[in-house]
Amino acid sequence: MTAPDPAAPPPTEPAAQPSVTRRVEVDAPPEEVFDAIATDEGRERWLDDDPEREIHVESADGPGRIVWWWWSADRPATRVEFTVIARPGGSRVVVTETVPQLPTAELARAGGAVRPRPLPLVALADAFAAVAA
Repeated sequence: MTAPDPAAPPPTEPAAQPSVTRRVEVDAPPEEVFDAIATDEGRERWLDDDPEREIHVESADGPGRIVWWWWSADRPATRVEFTVIARPGGSRVVVTETVPQLPTAELARAGGAVRPRPLPLVALADAFAAVAA
């Protein structure tokens, strides 16, 4: 057994995974909001069209929660958790997007810092407002 190297840096705590949380009020019941998030047809109503984007569902506990991973050719994968909460007159959607910790080599290949991409949540609310009008 070898002795620890006294010149080696001390161990460090793992860095927190960067994340962004957003909230939006939607004038629709949780079941309709969940369908707009969980289905391809629903996402077409509010999510920007990106033919290279991949979305894979990790878990779906409708109508209250869905978690997906998404990425595209020019963006690394991030984990997105949607929580849909019933409220008078509609739903509140809480979205947390998290960038997983990656080895330094992965970050270098990704061109540096990896940040969550902005979700068009206003478009989600607007899609339901247009249907209600």
